[in-house]
Amino acid sequence: MRAVVALGANLKDPHSAIKLAIALLKESSDLIAVSSAYSTKPVGGPLQPDYVNAVCILDSDLPARDLLGLLHGIEKSMGRVRVERWGPRIIDLDLI
Repeated sequence: MRAVVALGANLKDPHSAIKLAIALLKESSDLIAVSSAYSTKPVGGPLQPDYVNAVCILDSDLPARDLLGLLHGIEKSMGRVRVERWGPRIIDLDLI
């Protein structure tokens, strides 16, 4: 299955977090393309630092639900804690 994954981070070292997440995605799927990283202002939620965002396209043998589980596992392994909706985060991986 071909999938698009949006990546975002704004805590600690966001550029390194994006690079690590991409490396972990590369280990578990066929990474086809990765965008440049962009700095964006947060929308909604509490006051927080700007985000670093990127998008990648990948091919995976996993069905969508399992791929989403993989993304959540990568987030957890990188220290993501879901405390506050639209709050700051170490990494965010969204299956688009």
